[in-house]
Amino acid sequence: MEKQADRIIHLDDMLLYILEQWKILIAGIIIIGIVFGGMGMVIVNKKYKTASEMNNDAVKEISVSGSDLINVDMILYLEKAIKNQKEYNANSILMKINPFEKRVASIRYQFQVTEDIDPELNEDKLAQGVKAYQNVLRSKEICDYIKKLSLIEDDNNEVRYLKELISLEIDIQGTVTVNVCAPDEQLAQDLKEAIKDYLDDKCEKVLGKYSNLTVKIDSESVITVVDIGLHNQQTAQYNNMQNLRSMLEARRLDLSDEAKQYLALAKKVSKEGNYKSGQPLYAEIDHQDTGVSGKLYEAGIYAFKRVVLFACLFIVWFGLRYMWSTKLMYAYDLREMNGIRVVEVLSDLDANMICVLAEKITVCLADGSNDVLFISSDMARINISILESLKTALIKKGISVECLSGMDDAKMLNCVKDSKNIIIVESIGQSKYSRIKKCIDNIYCFNKEIAGALVIKLDKR
Repeated sequence: MEKQADRIIHLDDMLLYILEQWKILIAGIIIIGIVFGGMGMVIVNKKYKTASEMNNDAVKEISVSGSDLINVDMILYLEKAIKNQKEYNANSILMKINPFEKRVASIRYQFQVTEDIDPELNEDKLAQGVKAYQNVLRSKEICDYIKKLSLIEDDNNEVRYLKELISLEIDIQGTVTVNVCAPDEQLAQDLKEAIKDYLDDKCEKVLGKYSNLTVKIDSESVITVVDIGLHNQQTAQYNNMQNLRSMLEARRLDLSDEAKQYLALAKKVSKEGNYKSGQPLYAEIDHQDTGVSGKLYEAGIYAFKRVVLFACLFIVWFGLRYMWSTKLMYAYDLREMNGIRVVEVLSDLDANMICVLAEKITVCLADGSNDVLFISSDMARINISILESLKTALIKKGISVECLSGMDDAKMLNCVKDSKNIIIVESIGQSKYSRIKKCIDNIYCFNKEIAGALVIKLDKR
């Protein structure tokens, strides 16, 4: 089995090759449309006949796929995201704070080393103390402590909402500033006191393992600030909600009637936590006869899906056939595969074209030589009449011409040794890439240059 030579695949050429098979495509579409259209009518009639014979409490399976299934899953996701966003906006204390009148209560803790030690060790001890308090202030336990004090109404008392109110400022000089924000000054003050009490209670336990390290409150304050960052955060939350609603509305508009019915059933199953994407769902059968037009529509859809599948398989088949072709497809494959200049592509036996080609070949000749060697990977597949006409035109110009096959032929090898002007001749749709490659390799074995390539394109591929 001959090894396929490497070549570059051009998508535009492959598309043109596929389009040349349009007669087969049209014939296949007509045949498949008729066959599966008839089968669709039989299946639809059988379905409605069976449905009419069932009890009123019977159910039918509803399933969707493709873009409809993607839309259903996305709608369920968006509805859940909107619900979570509404819940957050309603319960988050931070989102209710007026960013232009934000109350911030602050406590500044100062850590100190009680004995004189090396400055570097001193900094390490301060850093350890700061780290210890930082871990306490960012833990879940402090939020649980505040929650037990019932300073905030129950709906807003969750840990995640409380954590949003507490922020820290760390200083390398051994200070930790705890900032607590709130909608009003009283709540800010109460939260500050709660944090202070909690840290006072935990101080001995937290710092007990660090010798010679103490902490004291350096300052306390309650101020009103303008927080542009909070304003931007609240605006982003609002915009996010609007975007989610717009996406949800767009997805609902893209749903087919069957997908809408599937979505309604999926919502019920999703509430129970049992929904899986694409699972079949069941609804009561509607026994109303859709009429002839409805049945024709369903049968048409049935046939259309098969026609689309056939067209896709058709394109894939002929695309693969083009890519796996072992024969020369286009003239520039010779240039791209082997770097050979294409002198001309002949598509007919026009006398003027033969004369022009003979002149081109004369220009390509090496200085001081008057002979040309035409070599083909398979001379039996070349249109001899074209070569004979070209040979006659070259002889009239005083140039000797020899035509040989290039596949392990002893005479060919001897001629290659003596020739200075070698032109390979190949035929589109006839010459094989592997044989062309072998022919060119035989020529290069003698360190000979190929003056150019003549490509013949007479027969329709």
